[in-house]
Amino acid sequence: MSMQMTSNKLDGKNYFAWSQFVKLYFTGKGKLGYLTGEKIKLDISDPSFSTWVEENTMLMSWLLNSMIPNFNASFLKLPSAHDIWDAVAQTYFTGNDASQIYKLRRKAHETCQQGKSLASYFSTLQAIWQELDFLNPYDMESAKDTAMLKKRIENERVYDFLASLDPGFDQIRVQVLAQDPTPNLRSTYAFD
Repeated sequence: MSMQMTSNKLDGKNYFAWSQFVKLYFTGKGKLGYLTGEKIKLDISDPSFSTWVEENTMLMSWLLNSMIPNFNASFLKLPSAHDIWDAVAQTYFTGNDASQIYKLRRKAHETCQQGKSLASYFSTLQAIWQELDFLNPYDMESAKDTAMLKKRIENERVYDFLASLDPGFDQIRVQVLAQDPTPNLRSTYAFD
């Protein structure tokens, strides 16, 4: 198994993207339990103890190698992949940080196509919106309310996407906005 799980190395500013890459990689390798703590350290008398030690050590090296060099030193002495994962999260994850959400919302509103390809512009907005969704999850009591909130947010994102397209897309913008109901974001992107 390769120790290079992502070229997106943790640098202190990219925790969200880094953590998503790591979770995907560990899940794909069937090792997510080592990160979450579900795969607990076995007793030394357990016949599978040496396998656990070997796998944990391999995963620790994957995590440490996925960080820029001066970052991994502060996690090097931790005893398990789970401990490294938790320590990194405590250090770099800001949770539901209002200033970070504000910064991302502002970035989304300021993002314009400005001659970029449509795919590049859409991808930039998608990355911002995914990070916003991660930091600000839909916590509603009713499934109906959650669906309504998601639809409203989707419509707002359609408007944001359309508002910052280059002028060459004015005719398509008018056609999309004339539809009732407003198409979802992916359909709007495909329309363009």
